[in-house]
Amino acid sequence: MLIEIDQLVVSYGRHEVVHGVSLGVGRGEIVALLGPNGVGKTTTLLATCGLLRASSGTVAFDGKIVTTTAPATLVRDGLVLCPQGRELFKSMSVRENLILGGITRNDAEETLERVYHLFPRLRERDRQIAGTLSGGEQQMLAIGRALMAHPRVLLIDEPSTGLAPKIVDFVLELLSSLVPESVEGILLVEQNADAALRIAQRAYLMEAGLIRLTGSAESLSNDDIIRKMYLGTETPGRG
Repeated sequence: MLIEIDQLVVSYGRHEVVHGVSLGVGRGEIVALLGPNGVGKTTTLLATCGLLRASSGTVAFDGKIVTTTAPATLVRDGLVLCPQGRELFKSMSVRENLILGGITRNDAEETLERVYHLFPRLRERDRQIAGTLSGGEQQMLAIGRALMAHPRVLLIDEPSTGLAPKIVDFVLELLSSLVPESVEGILLVEQNADAALRIAQRAYLMEAGLIRLTGSAESLSNDDIIRKMYLGTETPGRG
């Protein structure tokens, strides 16, 4: 496993939010972490990349325990977060945002060309101020900025939020195309189960800080709990 999370517990002060979560991402996989708002998905991602300190449990990256490793070190080693809400520098240009994403590298200009190849729209908006981009363009920029760090594993939080269905499809297709040519694995946090299960190989369903279901994307797509709660349908022929 590239990422192996074992019995992770994370708290905000005395309030425990994640209650012993275990999950993994293998080489060549897109793994979805599904669930509604407020169940601990983002907290799990933040603890995985070192931005939150776990109360207990471990995070391993490529076989090495990194639970207390500094976030900057994890980025240099290839564990990179594309955060919820995009967190762009909105008063800076597209190019400036991208260059900052590659600040730990010495090949930023070369990588910039690669990102512009993936996102021709960003090349067109090179000098435009990030805060004036459309929602879809801002999501492209957030993903592009993460790719500037040359991630081995990309952690991406709610990439479909606020986007039109057509743009969601584009973003999903792009993420799918990244593995394994550009990144070795992706951990995708999503409320949009239908979207996530279209590109993931495996998925976990999180509720109230716990993993409730896990399995292949196909099996979860056909699970009545998932279909009823997140897809709005039930499997035909089942009671």
